[in-house]
Amino acid sequence: MRGFWCKPSATGLNTSFPADSALQPVNVKQMFTPADFLCLLFLAAWFWLCSLTAQFAERRGHPRYAYFLLSFFFSPLVGALVLLLAGKNEKGAEAHELKTGQAKKCPACAEMVKREAQICRFCGHSFVTAMTTSAAPRPARFYQVAKDGQVLGSWMKRDIVESIRAGRLSVQDYFLDDDTNEWQPVETLIHDTSR
Repeated sequence: MRGFWCKPSATGLNTSFPADSALQPVNVKQMFTPADFLCLLFLAAWFWLCSLTAQFAERRGHPRYAYFLLSFFFSPLVGALVLLLAGKNEKGAEAHELKTGQAKKCPACAEMVKREAQICRFCGHSFVTAMTTSAAPRPARFYQVAKDGQVLGSWMKRDIVESIRAGRLSVQDYFLDDDTNEWQPVETLIHDTSR
């Protein structure tokens, strides 16, 4: 038993090495024959074909591991034939496409469309949001306006600007700021572009 690190003995493992049994380098040609290499190549090809069958099964909406095991134990050819006879599982295929991000479901008609689609081919629903085409419009804010100490009511900013141009309000009149809850001159509202 040359080449082993530990030799069995009657009392257990003998880890002492006699001088004549020095460890020799292993010759690869002695370990593997061409038949061994062909066997390994055949096993690798078998495993690859089983994996390929399982991948196609998942794309068609069937359980991946079940078809891998079927192909592994019987044959990749048997697995592929069973897959063809089973047909396509629509619900499973849709779930796979959604999970991998290959497709999306239209919120209007619930049909599957490509991920890059901007308009649904079935119902014409647009997937482009207002945020991507232009800035979303700000909600209209109303301000309490006071002139000469008398509250005139709730006005929008554009109405305040138009009233100043028409001479009904002046820049010295006041508005109630909702953020600070204080009365401020209308002039600060006109020059503030964030409102």
